[in-house]
Amino acid sequence: MAIILLALVVFLMALIYVYVAMAISDWLGVPFVPTYSWDVKTLLSGLTVNKHDVFYDIGAGDGSVVRYAAKHFGIESYGVEKNRMLVWYARLASWVTRQQNVHMIAADAFSVSYRKATIIYLYLFPEFIAKLIIKLKKECKPGTLVISHKFIIKPWSKYLEKFDDIKPRRVVFNQAINW
Repeated sequence: MAIILLALVVFLMALIYVYVAMAISDWLGVPFVPTYSWDVKTLLSGLTVNKHDVFYDIGAGDGSVVRYAAKHFGIESYGVEKNRMLVWYARLASWVTRQQNVHMIAADAFSVSYRKATIIYLYLFPEFIAKLIIKLKKECKPGTLVISHKFIIKPWSKYLEKFDDIKPRRVVFNQAINW
């Protein structure tokens, strides 16, 4: 009975923590909308990944996509998140699951270098992506794969590689050599 009560208390505290983190994200102007595990599986399925690839999730939230990429592809995976509560939660989850190749960065998306990135995952509003494009164009290497969950990046439409109009919508851009 004590174990059930303890599990219930831990569950309720985690639930409260997530809702507080969501409220803080809204206050920061970047709402936290989690990507469900079955969506992550669909979104990242079919990627050709090698051991030298480096994965970045910009606006990583609770780090679930970062942990998935690290676990299933065995590559260095970075999550960039402005909300420090969510970063703390993601680091704790990575520690509990003993994932050494997961790195959470508590920072604004514009203050981080993406020069090492070979795969970038975005689940951001189009307005935010439009501002981020300039930075990504300057820093990303030719051939960098950019996956946008749900939103088409209009200025990059000529680089569109794949568009899945099923749930969840996956939009894959492959950066051309002469950006």
